Amino acid sequence: MIMVAVTRRPKQLGFLEGQKIKLTGHPPYTPDLAPNNFYLFRNVKNTLRAEAHRWLLEAYNEAALSERTCREWFQKFKNGDFVVVDKNCSGRPKTYEDAELKKLLEEDSSQTQKEFSLTLEVTQQAVSHCLKSLGMIRKQGNLFPHELKPKDVECQLRMSEMLLARHK
Repeated sequence: MIMVAVTRRPKQLGFLEGQKIKLTGHPPYTPDLAPNNFYLFRNVKNTLRAEAHRWLLEAYNEAALSERTCREWFQKFKNGDFVVVDKNCSGRPKTYEDAELKKLLEEDSSQTQKEFSLTLEVTQQAVSHCLKSLGMIRKQGNLFPHELKPKDVECQLRMSEMLLARHK
């Protein structure tokens, strides 16, 4: 059994030392586990999965791994894979630059987010997030920047002056 403990509770320390568990003064780094009183890592091949999950529940309460994740890790440990960091998924996720979306906007700003997502081969949510970060909003079926650029303000001023002159 291996235990890395960070605790000031003598009862827990006494129990751990009585079980001939190796203690160190620092927790291991793993992004999957939140800091708590102590970190429990057992030589899992000699332990039942349910028992290991129960120990994790006792140690981490609500922050414990789910039973399914515990079973998956148990299987990985059994196969000799002790890396607990998530591995990359099989397919490379599609990434695109804001420039690609800007180019499509310049070509046709009347396209819907769904059409943009099909063209860029990304999710509609990714397009929505990118449009929001670019400050674009939909008005009368077209996408426009939320903030007017100086040239747009100048254009509106000229149009207003022209309409005012026409009205007089």
